Amino acid sequence: MEAYRELLKKNEAAVNKLASRVSRIELYIMILIGILCEYYVMYVPGFTLGRMLTLILAPLLLPTLIVDVLRVKKPWVKYAVLTCSVIASGLCYAAFTFQLMLILLFPTVVAALYYSKRVMMIICAESVIIIFFSHILSHYIMFAQILEPFKGIRNIIQFAALPRIFIYLCFAVVFWILSNRTSALMLNIHRVTQEKELLELESSMTDKVARFEEREKISRDIHNSVGHTITAAIMAIDAAEAIRGVSPEMADSKVTAAGERMRESLQVIRDSVRLVDSRDTSVSLGDLVKTLTICLRQFEMDANMRIHNNLGDIPADVLSMSISAEHARFLYGAAQECLTNSGKHGKASHVTLNISFGGDYIEMTATDNGRGQPPAGAAEGKGFGLKKIESYLKANGGYMTCRSGPGFSVTIWLPIREEDESERKN
Repeated sequence: MEAYRELLKKNEAAVNKLASRVSRIELYIMILIGILCEYYVMYVPGFTLGRMLTLILAPLLLPTLIVDVLRVKKPWVKYAVLTCSVIASGLCYAAFTFQLMLILLFPTVVAALYYSKRVMMIICAESVIIIFFSHILSHYIMFAQILEPFKGIRNIIQFAALPRIFIYLCFAVVFWILSNRTSALMLNIHRVTQEKELLELESSMTDKVARFEEREKISRDIHNSVGHTITAAIMAIDAAEAIRGVSPEMADSKVTAAGERMRESLQVIRDSVRLVDSRDTSVSLGDLVKTLTICLRQFEMDANMRIHNNLGDIPADVLSMSISAEHARFLYGAAQECLTNSGKHGKASHVTLNISFGGDYIEMTATDNGRGQPPAGAAEGKGFGLKKIESYLKANGGYMTCRSGPGFSVTIWLPIREEDESERKN
């Protein structure tokens, strides 16, 4: 119920505009009745019709003045708008008596459909009062007694006012029930709208998170693969400047080597960007092998570690084949992780990296001559990087095996799924 009240409060300005429009429609109906009376379709004494039209102008036009002209948005506006409609309906009834019994239902219907139950109860009470006094006005002031079959104030109250109040209350009960149904429908619509907005927001946030993760991935790759190379190149240039006076040839050699490493770093950046930005597309094995070759060469120079590989022995027809960009990014990162672990944790001086392509799978094996895995065991010995690799493989139908002592060996087996084949065809 609290949510329903908040929803009504949120839409109160729009509902007040609707209520003011209903008041104008009621005025148009009264004018139409006056025109029909001129052509004897309906009969209302001329003096009665004139008084009625004069009196209802103010209460029926006041909502338009408050809501549409002055644009007042205070809490009391809804009560003022509906009360004006009730007063106008009572004045119309005082002029036409039983001919316009249903016009008293106008404000009640609006309150039941578009306002809270508290507002509806207030309008019902006002309507009961206006029905009672409109009968008295009809008998004593508007001189419409000829239209009522009852004579005398007692008979008017007993046989006209009270029965019509009872009839009105019966209608009010029906509108109360409809109000409950309307509130439930409004809450359901509001809930569905909120869920739709939430789904759209979640979808938008998912896209943003994916883009952020891609940016984070490329920045991490550039940092891991290129940052130390650039630092080493700067140190080589500084050393060349320091020894240029003593050995110009050696200085030139260091500058040349630094330039070569900078060019390789630039190529790594380009290849990393191409791998990360390849969304829903395929990447050739040749591009992957080229990027891995540069990465291995830099690891050899920076980690003082010999790396043997079979990348140069892969047949040309295999290099022309494609895998999904996601798998290419994974294999590149997995190779970096294995080499980093061998040098940093295993203190290895020699690593062998082999990649084989079986048509429907890719297998990569990294074997070093380091200290091997800690005695804690395979499960406890895996670091965060290896656990992340294993998680990706399990999610994609692959597996990882680790073997320790002497040295450490990691084998990654990744199937190429049918989805990857369709991506290559597209």
